[in-house]
Amino acid sequence: MYKITESVRNLTPSSVPTAMSLQNYLNNIAWGKQANVFFTVTAGSPVALSVHYDLLPAPNGNGMLDDFQASFGSVESAAIAQAILAVNPTNGTLANTIVSYVNKFGPPGSVSCTPAPGVTCRFIEGETMDGTHISYVEDPQDSDSNSRENITAHEVGHGIDSNIGDIRAPRRENKSLMWAGRNSNNGDPANPCEIRDREWRLANPTPGDQ
Repeated sequence: MYKITESVRNLTPSSVPTAMSLQNYLNNIAWGKQANVFFTVTAGSPVALSVHYDLLPAPNGNGMLDDFQASFGSVESAAIAQAILAVNPTNGTLANTIVSYVNKFGPPGSVSCTPAPGVTCRFIEGETMDGTHISYVEDPQDSDSNSRENITAHEVGHGIDSNIGDIRAPRRENKSLMWAGRNSNNGDPANPCEIRDREWRLANPTPGDQ
């Protein structure tokens, strides 16, 4: 688990959970309690990474890491991935299966959001990069943001098995840990943590459990 700072303005994330609180959430609330998958969380130094976020030309070169909805796969996100490998070379290549927690910055509050058709205007809370299994978790952006522990557990789910995907329908599953895009106006609960049977089978495959 790494916390990163922005080296131009020395910005630091404000809501990084402790290794103990995250390990407790993963083991006693989410994956451990329901799927019998347990984690030991190893935290990096208090400020493990320092990355120059302003790597894109204008208008995106704004002095901070852009939201992954806009910059997923960009040189900015790649720079953080490379920084992780620099401080922890045991991760090997980006193609391995290690999940790293990184708390990053989303857009400043003054940045407007243009939603896609039928999608509520909100910022992404976390992202797991397919093929790399490196997960990013943002500082909270709005009143609908879940806890950092909950969002990290959600992103870890993607890292356990790439077939554990986001759940967007039916709405009765909005209590699932893998529910995507919480909207309290639709009655979505905060910090949903239920593990569905199909996810349990992927997270902890057991011969004969079919």
